[in-house]
Amino acid sequence: MLVRFPVIVLLLLNSKMGKSNRSVCVTDGCIRTAQRILDHMDPSVRPCDDFYRFACGKFLRTAVIQDDKTDNSSFAQVRDAIKEPLKNILLEKSSPTEPHP
Repeated sequence: MLVRFPVIVLLLLNSKMGKSNRSVCVTDGCIRTAQRILDHMDPSVRPCDDFYRFACGKFLRTAVIQDDKTDNSSFAQVRDAIKEPLKNILLEKSSPTEPHP
């Protein structure tokens, strides 16, 4: 009985660990976000030497501040990308069957 208990525990842990690998997000949003992160990285920089340049180096080299903007960041790009679709959703007329706020 004492020998079986550790074996059962190991089998349970192994089955749980195997399941964790299956929970990778592959939705369109996750794929786009992962691509955006990869597009901003500079793999030529060693992360232990300069993590900020490793994570954001390509963005720092390629980002352009538009004439009508005062800054540019990955957060600003996401904000700008959702601003117009969000505005359109908010301006849409609601149907009579929709609940009122």
